[in-house]
Amino acid sequence: MSLVITPFDAAAIMIVLAAALGYINHRFIGLPTSIGLTIMGAVASLLVVALDHLLSGPSVADERGSCICSPITLSCS
Repeated sequence: MSLVITPFDAAAIMIVLAAALGYINHRFIGLPTSIGLTIMGAVASLLVVALDHLLSGPSVADERGSCICSPITLSCS
């Protein structure tokens, strides 16, 4: 069973995360909005990478492999 996230799902997740992190910043931390969201986004990104390494099964890095995609043709070279 593979989990497929559509672009709509990804956009919805991003909006919900931005709103949740913005609320946490406003309510508890009190940094300016742009700085707070930048810092919390970086921390959330590091948590995702750490979870990717800790959880068993295929990781994002394994599925991508060593293929470097060209931004113009989107083909491996």
